[in-house]
Amino acid sequence: MIRILNEGFTWQDREKLETFTFGQENPRLELEKFSPDIQNQLNLISRRPEIDSAMFLPLGKVNSTQENKPTHIKVVHCPLSLSACLRMQDQNVKGIRMEAHYIIPRNSEEVEEPVQITKHRNTILLTDKNGAVKEISDAIVIMLVGNSGRIVEGHRNPANPRWLTKWQIQRMGEVINDVCRNLEENYNVKIEKCLKLNQGVTFQQQESDEPFLWGDVADFDSLIFESYVNNPGGLLGETVFDLPKEKLVYSAGDTIPLRILFRPSVNHIEIEKLVRCPDQKVVWAPVISADVRSQTSFKTEKKLYDAGPNKNGNQFFRAKVYDRDGSLVGWDTAEIYLKNFEENDTSLTPKTCLLHGS
Repeated sequence: MIRILNEGFTWQDREKLETFTFGQENPRLELEKFSPDIQNQLNLISRRPEIDSAMFLPLGKVNSTQENKPTHIKVVHCPLSLSACLRMQDQNVKGIRMEAHYIIPRNSEEVEEPVQITKHRNTILLTDKNGAVKEISDAIVIMLVGNSGRIVEGHRNPANPRWLTKWQIQRMGEVINDVCRNLEENYNVKIEKCLKLNQGVTFQQQESDEPFLWGDVADFDSLIFESYVNNPGGLLGETVFDLPKEKLVYSAGDTIPLRILFRPSVNHIEIEKLVRCPDQKVVWAPVISADVRSQTSFKTEKKLYDAGPNKNGNQFFRAKVYDRDGSLVGWDTAEIYLKNFEENDTSLTPKTCLLHGS
């Protein structure tokens, strides 16, 4: 484009055959004198994605002339809508800077596939736990998008654990595997190391003694996330909660049926319930754990009395199922509403709140 402007050109209207001549730029334009961000926009080749599982929309800002030299992948979470998370790619929001190389929405309603925002060679900016803006120059950053709840004084309130979808986490697995192949080819990062959790792939998550921070992956479960890194094609079979659609509202003390459907190869199931602890963090507390054989469904019943993690009657459940080798082969979440609840949750125990939460 710079060359065309410097040499000048003639444009002709196809219908009227009229012509317009653009003269040469004087003085001549020099690409090197433009900012790195403008240089990136003028490079038409840069509009192609660097991996097959994403589309490229150059919305990111080139922050400096320093080049990113990635050695690993960092996964973060933007707890807002897709449009709000996109706005954060070139500006501060509430004093927070949160950029990424890739953004993965909750579903395909707004965009059909993950979006590459900026090239691998570009650094990005993230606000760290001390509130300082840090330039990331050694990682490819992947951002999961979803409204997991407002962050109030370091805690999610209200909490929405259903922000994460199976479509989204499967796309994450595809992007991670494609990025690792790219890093092996272009940055000499061995793919075996790249795909290893906590080495090649890290997930920003809340530490047990720290408040919830921007970027922390809410409701993080290492088994669920690692399963999709290892199986980018998705988990075998479908695991779903099968709750009575005609009755998702119950009164305190009612018998609530919890039924899950799964493949016959499943040997073990776990059901958890989201609870809020006295320090305001939320954790997934065990409800039931059971061995199964040659079954495609499991049903249990539960009576609830508490107000739920958001103190408004909303109750959240999560199911995880495993095969004979102990590998996770499916998961799902469900939500019901409890009315006439008790204000105090007497089901909490000190052991429950020692669990990792957010």
